[in-house]
Amino acid sequence: MSDGQRHTIRRIQHDFVAEWVELLSAVRPELDHTDAQLTVHGALGVINDVLRIICFRARPRLTEGLTGLSRLLLGAPSA
Repeated sequence: MSDGQRHTIRRIQHDFVAEWVELLSAVRPELDHTDAQLTVHGALGVINDVLRIICFRARPRLTEGLTGLSRLLLGAPSA
């Protein structure tokens, strides 16, 4: 990849995380910005790791399971 392409991808990733940090901060106002960032990065890391394990991808109700896991990791209220 060119430097420009890498920069574009990093900007998209940064913007994606920043949006999640903003959303988490809205539902968890007790978190300071750094704690919200760490929480979001941690949750995204766990979800990405789960999705890398091929045998998990075929699990029934994977989406529902990851939704519940995400809510737990983010400390967000249940739906």
